[in-house]
Amino acid sequence: MKFLFLFILSFSLFVSFGQSITITSPNGGEFYNANSTQTITWNTSGSVGNMDLFYTTDNGTTWSLYATGINSTGGSY
Repeated sequence: MKFLFLFILSFSLFVSFGQSITITSPNGGEFYNANSTQTITWNTSGSVGNMDLFYTTDNGTTWSLYATGINSTGGSY
C-alpha cells in the first residue's frame, strides 16, 4: 500500500528577512511505500534556527509533529 507524504519544515525560531530554507527532496507529490525510510533534504540561506518537522497523510488537511529541534545547517534528516 502506498501513502502520499507531504513534508513541511517549520521554523522553531522567528526568521527575519534574508533567511530562507528550500526543501530539495521530497519536493511535492511523492508516493512512498508504507514503513519505508526516506531522507528529507534542504538548503538554507542566512542564519536559520532549529526547525520542527511535520507530516501529513491526508493531502494537508491535518499535520502531525514528527521531530523537533532539527539543526537547520545539517541539510538532511
